[in-house]
Amino acid sequence: MVGAELTAEFEKYGERFTRALELVERGAVKLHRFSPSRREIWTVVGAEGDQIILESEPFCSCRDFHFRVVGGNTDICYHLLSVHLAKRLGEKYDAVDFTDEEYHTFLFLLLQDLSRQVLLTKDKPDGFE
Repeated sequence: MVGAELTAEFEKYGERFTRALELVERGAVKLHRFSPSRREIWTVVGAEGDQIILESEPFCSCRDFHFRVVGGNTDICYHLLSVHLAKRLGEKYDAVDFTDEEYHTFLFLLLQDLSRQVLLTKDKPDGFE
């Protein structure tokens, strides 16, 4: 359950807030931790599959981010917002631990999945998700 203070802070995002909260409640926000390097990769399973989140940039691999956020129409996509919410709600995300030896294989498979998503959505209208 989301507190009134958190709702007040994020409700300005309207439908994006609602969608982000649904992702958090579904357990779609994942933190992939690698040791001993302490590398971290956030992913969010959205409508079109896994999206890579770089919270520090901020960046999301989704089409909405590329067309609407980069285009200046909004300042955040719902995937990135879901990571912020999951952290603020007290670690409401799945943490998955890996060794550093698994890092390259993990990235390869994740990027392969993203490439497949791009091919499947290339005929959809810009910003569709």
